[in-house]
Amino acid sequence: MNTDLGLIFKNLGIVGLDVIVIPFIFITVLTYLNRDTKRFLANGFGLNSELYLGFLGIFFHELSHLITALVFGHRIDRVCLLKRPHPDQPGFDGQPDLALGYVNHS
Repeated sequence: MNTDLGLIFKNLGIVGLDVIVIPFIFITVLTYLNRDTKRFLANGFGLNSELYLGFLGIFFHELSHLITALVFGHRIDRVCLLKRPHPDQPGFDGQPDLALGYVNHS
């Protein structure tokens, strides 16, 4: 049986590209787009603009956290699927409360 090491390394390179490099590039680009969009919305339209424009996405995002916590048997302490941010009040971590929703579980 002949082993073609060149073909093996070529296939490993293709798999590495597909599994590591392409997702890394995709995630990096989306992260910068997300940060820029949030900054643009907050500076141009105010802090609540994310809430007004993305309420449906925020609702389903927090709902997915709730469902996942329930599926894995976590105890749900508090749930708020949609809320206004309060930058002048401290949040749970002592930082300004900029959360648009939350699911507290243990």
